[in-house]
Amino acid sequence: MLGLFLEQQRLAEVLFGLSLLLLVGSLLVSLYEIAISTRVIEAELADIDAKCRRPKG
Repeated sequence: MLGLFLEQQRLAEVLFGLSLLLLVGSLLVSLYEIAISTRVIEAELADIDAKCRRPKG
């Protein structure tokens, strides 16, 4: 918007492209964090399952 306001078409295009790249990067980081969280939850559930299967005593 700043580039368009200042009547700088090229600046507006570059800033828009940069914002799209940053958005894609942000989405990739979010997917990576979800993958990490999924692995941690699976490990915790496996630990809980192992504790439940252990004989009491």
